[in-house]
Amino acid sequence: MKRLKLFILLFLCFSSMKVYASQITVNPTSLSIQKGNIVAFKITAENCAGRVDVSTSDNSIASVNKTSVFLDNSTETIIVTGVNDGNATLTVQITDVTDYDLKPVTGTKSVPVYVYSINPSTNNDSKQEQISSQGEQAPPEEKKEDLFNISKFEVVGYNLAFEESKEEYYMIIDEKVDKLYVIVEGEGITVEGDKEVNIKDKKDFTVTISNGTIKKDYKITLNRERKEESYPKKKEEKKDNDFAFQITFALLVILILSNIIYFFVKSKKKISHIIKDEEVL
Repeated sequence: MKRLKLFILLFLCFSSMKVYASQITVNPTSLSIQKGNIVAFKITAENCAGRVDVSTSDNSIASVNKTSVFLDNSTETIIVTGVNDGNATLTVQITDVTDYDLKPVTGTKSVPVYVYSINPSTNNDSKQEQISSQGEQAPPEEKKEDLFNISKFEVVGYNLAFEESKEEYYMIIDEKVDKLYVIVEGEGITVEGDKEVNIKDKKDFTVTISNGTIKKDYKITLNRERKEESYPKKKEEKKDNDFAFQITFALLVILILSNIIYFFVKSKKKISHIIKDEEVL
């Protein structure tokens, strides 16, 4: 019965303990970029800290904005630029990373990259000229709203919920953020200005898109807020978990020692009784 109680106690103690896996992850695990545009992927350290290096197999096809990052139970965003058509591979090398018990975390992650071009759609100017020369009226011009075909409009790291017909947006950002990366993709369109937007001391910024004929402005208003770091909270949880483990281990040692002492005393009493009985005989 006592052994059963001991096993139950052990099971309850160890099942209540939290287990934290220490690893480096990347997301997404593959990229597809239109030539001249940028995309992003994230490197995350889970319950570990240290240096991670990033390299590309071919800078003439795909380049990165950072070749080394330091993570401390945090996430870093890497911006990849599509330079020329082709395939390349990004390598994420876990160079010098340990968990919070100083155990090394090792490994390598590969992110394949495909860069492609989209040829702008041909217009039908020649067809309109032919109709006009025959004395017929050319078809009316398309509405401005129909002249854009934006397949992707993204501010890296934020959910913008983009709609082509909606020209003003509101976004909450950390007060420490000084730069944002804007990704715009579509057939036959270009973005004026840099894809890396400097927003230091700014309350808003505008992204101007052109299709060669007309331009459209998208205004994004910024609201800066202080965001709490998740790492201290997780670190405190780990401390609490370590303390609980130490208390549990101490109780188990006491329980085991008390059982050993109990059996030793009981055995000693039995031996003394046997010796007395022999003396009487």
